[in-house]
Amino acid sequence: LDAVKSVAPYVQTGPSSFEVPYTVVVKNTGAVAATNVQAVDSLSATYSAGSPTLRIKAGSYSVTGVAACTAPVTAYDGTTNIALLSGSANLAAGEQCTISFTAVVSYASVAAIPSGAQNNSVYASTATGANSGGSVNPATGVFTPPAGVVAQDASTSGSIPPALPNGDTPAATPVT
Repeated sequence: LDAVKSVAPYVQTGPSSFEVPYTVVVKNTGAVAATNVQAVDSLSATYSAGSPTLRIKAGSYSVTGVAACTAPVTAYDGTTNIALLSGSANLAAGEQCTISFTAVVSYASVAAIPSGAQNNSVYASTATGANSGGSVNPATGVFTPPAGVVAQDASTSGSIPPALPNGDTPAATPVT
């Protein structure tokens, strides 16, 4: 199982507000079916500096790919619900899900906008049962895998998954 994440150029919508479009691809790069596939993305961990308000732009969230690729029951918001998929999808070898959304990041003031890159990672996993995806500590960005994890992967910044399982090196996707 492999995950890649890319970011398109952000749009500044106000003096201290931005729309940041992301695309995540989760692919079964293995030779056998991946069960209960899930991916998690904590925008709270990514954008902890400056303490902005975060939300997903209305109408921007979509999941495409094989029929097994379904959105979570509780809508992804990047803060309290970080699951990108339903957690019950089974992907055959070579199948993939593509998740797209636009994060709206609003700082209290221009002075609160961080000067450095804001690095974002997605964590994909398969599990023996229903997969919550685990958790990401918003303060530290540390990932804790879900119960019953079979395989997991931290995302690589990019848009094309590797040809072989774990054929890439995890690298956060920077927003600068």
